[in-house]
Amino acid sequence: RGKVLIAGHTGHIEKSAAAPQYRSMGSRLSEIYGAHYFAIGTEFVESVFNSKDDASGERKVFSVKNNNKLNQAFAAAEMNRAYLEIQPALDIPAVKPLITTKQGMSNIGDSFSALHAYLPMLYTIQMVPADAYDAILFVRSAHPTTMLAE
Repeated sequence: RGKVLIAGHTGHIEKSAAAPQYRSMGSRLSEIYGAHYFAIGTEFVESVFNSKDDASGERKVFSVKNNNKLNQAFAAAEMNRAYLEIQPALDIPAVKPLITTKQGMSNIGDSFSALHAYLPMLYTIQMVPADAYDAILFVRSAHPTTMLAE
């Protein structure tokens, strides 16, 4: 068998079905493929992004910050980007509590409201990183793509 790469929003590829309103694609893939499904989540300290504005329906630029415990540790390490593989990280005493504790992980979809930026619970999902992902890509500061004309 070959390998397949599926790119999706973090909340869709996570394995733990943390979102209360739906069962994620990742939890279904994990159930079907078991250890053959390797989920890589993405996490940021601060992000500027393009999204459809709930009020106008137009694409706009928004910005948010996520200061969960895992991101605080990443920011303290003073790296701009990092990759954390969960299984080996479970053996590191300083890291294990950060990835085995439920916290608000970034989850921004295709539509957003300016009001959401003031309430992290509206752009995060409470989950245990070690249950949701096999690895996490960290970015200190994420920037938006350039939208092309339609």
